[in-house]
Amino acid sequence: MWVTGYYPQYEASTMSISQANLTAITHVIHFSVAPQGNGAIDAIDSGLTPSACSNFVSVVHGQGKQALICIGGAGSELAFRGSTSSDNLANFVVNILSFVSTNNYDGVDIDWEPLLQVDLPQYTNLMSALRTGLNNFAKRGLLTAAAPAYPQYLDSPTAIFDAYASIQNQMDQINVMTYDLSGPYGGWVTWFNSPILNGGYTFPSDPQEQAPSINNAITNFTSAGVAPGKLALGIPFYGYVWGGTGITGPREAWTNTPSFTSI
Repeated sequence: MWVTGYYPQYEASTMSISQANLTAITHVIHFSVAPQGNGAIDAIDSGLTPSACSNFVSVVHGQGKQALICIGGAGSELAFRGSTSSDNLANFVVNILSFVSTNNYDGVDIDWEPLLQVDLPQYTNLMSALRTGLNNFAKRGLLTAAAPAYPQYLDSPTAIFDAYASIQNQMDQINVMTYDLSGPYGGWVTWFNSPILNGGYTFPSDPQEQAPSINNAITNFTSAGVAPGKLALGIPFYGYVWGGTGITGPREAWTNTPSFTSI
């Protein structure tokens, strides 16, 4: 069984990796190297200095776990799009693989956010090229991804999941971001950040649309043909507080847009 945890280097001053209890974890992903849009990558601005990488990998391996490096993060879409163009893809892949090899990571995690339908051809090209390169390591490198639980607004309801079904054999794990599933959006109601089920509840503004849930998100992938064993649930270690006049619980409408605060 895979149990993956992300370790953001920017939190190192709060808790060093040597203080983290990895007993229940099998894989630890070091966050994060930033694509630059031209095939280059930047680790220094994220604090991923050679010494920080060396210390991370040493501690994780010392506890018998596997260490991966994350590429990307929230808002990385445009940089990925430029880096995976026909002119830049080969250099981008070389830079990623070199970083993995030089720092002795066990593999790479791709966090292309948001992932749009229009980007799927370049996304699949990136995954294919990385898989080929990681297969050539002395010890086969791992390839994982942070995957959206639901498609972006106005995108095809199935295209992203069909894409993952087509490349699943190139990937070791698909970590589904089953969190941030609600917000003060038009036509919505108050709802949970990461609900396991929705009880069949549909939005009053659109009786054909069910409220999001972890169960429905995973069904998006399995219905497209992704093997359940390739999937992992992304669990948040935070929540959100809804605030506003008359708001006391889930499935409530509002007149004025409520506050929505992370805790």
